[in-house]
Amino acid sequence: VRIPVTDGLELGGFYFDGRRNGKCAVVLSHGHTGTRWGGLKYAPLFWKRGCDILSIDARYHGDSTGDFGTYGYFEKYDMEQVVVWLRDKTDLPVDRIGLMGVSMGGAISLQAAALIPELAFVASDAAYADLTQILSERGGRIYGPIVHVITPLAYLLADLRGGMRIAEVSPKHSAREIQAPVFLSHSLTD
Repeated sequence: VRIPVTDGLELGGFYFDGRRNGKCAVVLSHGHTGTRWGGLKYAPLFWKRGCDILSIDARYHGDSTGDFGTYGYFEKYDMEQVVVWLRDKTDLPVDRIGLMGVSMGGAISLQAAALIPELAFVASDAAYADLTQILSERGGRIYGPIVHVITPLAYLLADLRGGMRIAEVSPKHSAREIQAPVFLSHSLTD
């Protein structure tokens, strides 16, 4: 399927009709550099329960359009529109639709859930809590202390190029606004 979203972009996805029993639906989201194929590992969990499944490529990933990804800054609004598309496709109320994401997809799902209070649930596997925190931690491990000197300039350039604010990409801050039930899982080794 092709789903029109924010900024005139389109997201590519796989839609699976869960035997049209009108029970439930879920949007599956992949991690950074992944595609909709990565979200499908969670599909059996929902398919067995008769849910419709929509696995999407985030902007700039897979078959979706876009010049760059924003780790949730714009993708959370894309996800709002994806939920509306799925609601219209299935005739289900939003309170029968959930979000399930892994890594970046989990972070996007959490940020989107703050905008969609009536969701059935949000499940997030291995999401980062805050983009600046994860970039600083991983950058420091890979490049050493120099990363702390150059990151302010890198963030400024990314903000200007992307029309965003990296400091606002924070599932941790979005969590305060989530009204749906939340399931979080994370590996101790990540």
